[in-house]
Amino acid sequence: MPDASIIIAFYNDIKLLRLVLVALKNQYRGQFEVLIADDGSTPEVVAQVDEMLKAFSFPSKHFWQADEGFRKTIVMNRAVKSAVSETLIFIDGDCVPQVHFVDDHVRASKLGFCAVGRRIDCFRDAIDHLDCSQPDLIVFRNIFRLIFWSLTFRARNIEKGFRLPYRFLKKLPSQKWGVVGCNFSIQKSDLLLVNGFDERHSTQWGAEDSDVQRRLQKAGLKLSDLRYQATMIHFDASYHKRHLPTVTPEKSFPSFYDQAAAENRAWTPFGIIKEDRPDPLLDEER
Repeated sequence: MPDASIIIAFYNDIKLLRLVLVALKNQYRGQFEVLIADDGSTPEVVAQVDEMLKAFSFPSKHFWQADEGFRKTIVMNRAVKSAVSETLIFIDGDCVPQVHFVDDHVRASKLGFCAVGRRIDCFRDAIDHLDCSQPDLIVFRNIFRLIFWSLTFRARNIEKGFRLPYRFLKKLPSQKWGVVGCNFSIQKSDLLLVNGFDERHSTQWGAEDSDVQRRLQKAGLKLSDLRYQATMIHFDASYHKRHLPTVTPEKSFPSFYDQAAAENRAWTPFGIIKEDRPDPLLDEER
C-alpha cells in the first residue's frame, strides 16, 4: 500500500505533464501512485500520455472523459474512487512539484485535517527559458531569474516557492489559507465523508475548490497551511479557458456555488454517490 495517491487534473498540455511526472519520479521511493484525471484531452494526447506513463516506475492510471467543457469534478471523483491510498494529494497538470513536495504532504496529512499549499505563478512559455533539466529543482536553479521576472510582473508569489525545514516552521504562526485544487491533501475517508466533489460545478472554474472547502469545514474538518513546504511552480496552461456553449439571457448558467452554499450542506447528492444522505457528524463518526 503506497503512502499517497497523487491525483493530477490534466487537459492536453503533454509537455507540462511530462515535467510534472519527471519531478514526481525524482521523489519516488515506492511511496505513491499517480492517477491522471483527464478532462477531455484529444485522442492523440491520450495515446501520448498512456505511452509516456510506461516509462515511469511508479504505478499509474489514466482516467479520461470526453471534452464537453470544464467538467473536472466528474473525472476527479472517478480518480478518488480508484485511489488505493488513504492519503490523497491533489495537483494540477500545469503545476510542477518541487523537491520534498510529496513527503511534505504525507507528513502533514492526518485524519480530520486538510493540508493546503500554494505555488509560484509564472507564464506558460517560461519553461522554454528556464533550466528545467531537473523539474523538481526548477525554483532552486532559476531563483534569480524568477525574482527578476517578479519585478517585471511576469511571475508572482515568489515567496511561496521557498521551502524551509520542518523544524523551523513550528516557530512560525500559521496562515489562514483556503483550499486550492492544485495543491492540497486530505485523507480519503474525510473526502468521502462529504461525498467527494460536487459534480454540478462544471461551468465555473475555481468554484469547485471553494465548495469542497466549505463542505469539509461544515463536516468539522480543519485546514492546516503548508507555508514554506510542499512548494510548486505554476506555468499557467489556461486549463479552464475552453469553449463553452454561448450564454444567452434565456439560457444562462446557474451559479452552482451560490446554490450549494445556500443549501448549507456538508454531504452533496451530486458527488461520488448519486443519492442524498444526512450530513455527517465528524466527531460522532470517529
